[in-house]
Amino acid sequence: MASNSSEDEVLVSDDDDSDIPEQAVCKKLVEEFADITDTNTALAQFYLQDRNWELDLALNAFYERDISAESESNNLNKCEQVAGGSVCSAEQPATKKQKTKHLVDTASSSSVASCSSEPSVDRPESETKLSENRARLKLISWNIDGLDPTSIKNRTKAVYKVISDEKPDVVFLQEVIPQTFAYFETRFEDTYECIAGNDSGYFTAMLLKKATLRLKDFYLIPFYSSEMSRNLLVVKAEMGKDHCLHLITSHLESTKEHAAERKKQLKAAFEQMKEADNASTVIFGGDLNARDKEIDDIGGLPADVYDLYEVTGSRPECKYTWDTMRNSNSDFPGKFRPRCRFDRLYMRQCQPPVHLQPLHFGLIGLEKVANCQCFPSDHWGIMVNFEVL
Repeated sequence: MASNSSEDEVLVSDDDDSDIPEQAVCKKLVEEFADITDTNTALAQFYLQDRNWELDLALNAFYERDISAESESNNLNKCEQVAGGSVCSAEQPATKKQKTKHLVDTASSSSVASCSSEPSVDRPESETKLSENRARLKLISWNIDGLDPTSIKNRTKAVYKVISDEKPDVVFLQEVIPQTFAYFETRFEDTYECIAGNDSGYFTAMLLKKATLRLKDFYLIPFYSSEMSRNLLVVKAEMGKDHCLHLITSHLESTKEHAAERKKQLKAAFEQMKEADNASTVIFGGDLNARDKEIDDIGGLPADVYDLYEVTGSRPECKYTWDTMRNSNSDFPGKFRPRCRFDRLYMRQCQPPVHLQPLHFGLIGLEKVANCQCFPSDHWGIMVNFEVL
């Protein structure tokens, strides 16, 4: 959960909450927009939500926007640059917790489901042909807002459904509570290894798909100066015989008032990325509560560490993951409604030959849960598809 934030505060009137059509109508409009424009459901929801679900207005706005082929080409070049790899050094230990596994088929999928929308990969035809018949890996990161008791059972079931529908190989979760973790652990028993960062309060967790990944180790690295008991949950896994993954998730210190502590935590996390074994691909992310200025304040990203939102094209419809203009779960009265890119994913390639190339970045959890008229969380989830090289 996030508050006290104004990275990109937008002025809207108090009565700007127009009536939202029924879920079935929304689904039909999203599918129609995506079909007409030959785009994807995330982009469709972005345009439709901003125009009170008026299809004609949304289409007009889309076609007025100049999406140049040069932009697509630049995005692909960025991805190819990331696939060029990087070299770093050693790794570090800490304390352990608990586990449970499962991984699913990585072939990409899904349309607009009842609680999820899969943004399809908008790639040039040349890239599509290049990627045909290649294995894929899918990673989701999501603050599931376990601290909010409102409709917690229905929202937890909705999160479970999104994960089940998307079939990711890796899931980073933040703001997990014991009841929620137990629900996931029971239902994913045959498919995912479930690793919890604690067994009380609220904590981070990670799911690994048993069918595609093998758990090697996991441990916690505490932030001793944190006032909110924050830490890094580190998981090491293998994908096949030769591909090693070093996975790190965290829920960094919240609110603007704790920026100094959060910047210390960010620096520590980036150090972990740099020090990880050169043979491993490192992915770090979660609800980092980070502002762009804070990244600049600590000297920017380390060499060879990439922001996956940026290298996959920085699509504006996928920028804000905590967005009180579109997500009504957080009651934010008044004229200013903040929207921020709190949830982020970073990657450091292994030494050549590299194993993963990021292809597509999208949002999940964009549809309201049936029967309770709230979203699965006050954060959108983020999802990245990789090509396994």
